[in-house]
Amino acid sequence: MIGCVASDNGQGWAEDCFEAGDIGMVATSDDWLDVVVFDPADREACGQAYVMDGGDQQGRCGTGPLVFGQENRPLEALTISIPGWGKLCMRPYVEEHGWQDWQCGVGGNRVTVGTPNGGWGLGAIMFYYSFMP
Repeated sequence: MIGCVASDNGQGWAEDCFEAGDIGMVATSDDWLDVVVFDPADREACGQAYVMDGGDQQGRCGTGPLVFGQENRPLEALTISIPGWGKLCMRPYVEEHGWQDWQCGVGGNRVTVGTPNGGWGLGAIMFYYSFMP
């Protein structure tokens, strides 16, 4: 397993675990995501969230569940990196703009989705990871 992602989907917490080559997703029936949990399954990962009216949150790194965002504040942007030989991609659904293009990083490069200080919350994020030779 590559990892799991979780969020409050408007009905309670929902988790989606995924393997390399699969797509994991967090989404909400509310207007926007406020807190996203990323668990890299025993790999080190780092990330940072940007929340509306709160700005950049403190960056986090670790091998266990990483919590990004702030309760009751729209998540406007999310940055994640997973060091090593792999490709991490994320695709956001942006409030009032719909699904955006996939953003990818290779070999630990950071991937950012959303627009910090853009005024639009993220309604969903798809995650994809593949191993690179």
